[in-house]
Amino acid sequence: MLRYVCIRHVCMRPQQRFRDVVSRSALSSSKRAAPSTNTRPSVSHAVPVLRTHSPVASSYMRFLSTLAASVIGTLLALGLVVFFFVFFAFALSLSADQTPTVQSGSVLTVPLEGDVPERVTDDPFQQAFGQGPSYDLRDLQASLGKAGADDRIEAVWLRMKGLSAGWATLEEIRQAVVEARENGVPVIASSDEFGMTEKGYFVASAADSVFTAPQSSFEYNGFGTTVAFFDGALERLEIEPQLIRAGEYKSAGEPFVRSDLSEPNREQLTALLETTNDRFLTTIAEARGQSVEALDRLAREDAFLSSSTAVDEGLVDGLRYEDEVRDRLRDLVEATVSNDLSTVSVSDYEQVPAEEAGQSVGTGRVDIVYAEGNIATGDPEQTPGPGPKTLGSTSLAGALETARTSASTEGVVVRVNSPGGSAAASEAMWRAVKRTAAEKPVIVSMGNLAASGGYYLAAGADSIVADPMTTTGSIGVFGLIPNAEGFFEDKLGITFDG
Repeated sequence: MLRYVCIRHVCMRPQQRFRDVVSRSALSSSKRAAPSTNTRPSVSHAVPVLRTHSPVASSYMRFLSTLAASVIGTLLALGLVVFFFVFFAFALSLSADQTPTVQSGSVLTVPLEGDVPERVTDDPFQQAFGQGPSYDLRDLQASLGKAGADDRIEAVWLRMKGLSAGWATLEEIRQAVVEARENGVPVIASSDEFGMTEKGYFVASAADSVFTAPQSSFEYNGFGTTVAFFDGALERLEIEPQLIRAGEYKSAGEPFVRSDLSEPNREQLTALLETTNDRFLTTIAEARGQSVEALDRLAREDAFLSSSTAVDEGLVDGLRYEDEVRDRLRDLVEATVSNDLSTVSVSDYEQVPAEEAGQSVGTGRVDIVYAEGNIATGDPEQTPGPGPKTLGSTSLAGALETARTSASTEGVVVRVNSPGGSAAASEAMWRAVKRTAAEKPVIVSMGNLAASGGYYLAAGADSIVADPMTTTGSIGVFGLIPNAEGFFEDKLGITFDG
């Protein structure tokens, strides 16, 4: 906004006023100055001068700033293009089938950390940014099977780093290790400073030798389970959950309507724990040459064993650091001290063709269809990387339809690892399994969990096989409807009308 100032009844802008005042001041000073005979030098006073920018200069500066912004933007765009091009090429290189070179006298290294998934993604972008293992259960089983027939593999090294997979998965891994040993491949298991958990030790006990690092922990104290109940919290919030269920042992909704375990639920949880404990003790006793009674007493008396105590009790063969375990492996493969130990990882070795490893391959094609995750209708989006999976009815039905109509497919294996979910989606998948079984042999293989809807869809197959540690059953349905009227009205002051 421009402000005008009136001087002597003449309106002018502030800039004009400033120049006028300066001019009058200078004129008055010159009139008052009289001739003087004083030879003292006069002092001149600087007169302020108001400068303004030229329109041409302003336009030039705007042109330069626009040009600089355009150049910077272009360089950023080119940089992003180059980045995505390099990343795309990197992702493609990860997905490319590159057969590794396996040297004679190699050791197959098997890092066992966290979960071992049923399958890993084939998406190269998810492989580049994903977390978790770079191999799945089938890759591990196939690699251990090839190692037993490959003359270049002299030993297998199981590196335990906090294995937490389900018990059925652990049993399948352990069986693959046993078969590798039966084929003449020495197996060494070690845990370094990570210590040994009960799940890790269950697999490691299948090895010829088991080592752990000095001062590391050794978990061996039995099994238990704890269930959290929310009935009291919901009561304080004035939320009333309404549970509808069919099946005495259908306990999934109990934590919302009870403050403790019901007798049927306690009975089934106790049965699951006893099954796990009995299987664990029997397996360890057979592997280590001890009695089940002695192992059970050890688990009850000592809440937490040290690595040295585990050696004294005959559960571990010795205390060794990683470099000492490498020396042991070097002795097995007869490598000299000057030569480094030649190793190949599971993620690389699984790409070696079975024929190259000397393993015979049968004829015919059997499709494996994975039914993994919480059952839902349609084709839900999957979350990249590890975490809960979702099994969509449309996705499974489409995979079974492809197998059913394929002329080259002679049989189908449906691998189930699901806690259940939507009843409508479970029935749709059961029908898809049944339609496929009407034309081709269909066998259901149960993994860690095949409960509720997971068992429902399996019922349509010709045969069902399960691992001794598989959790299955949970026949029945339930529904949970919360009544939150009191919570909204009394706690939040929200009412509804219509």
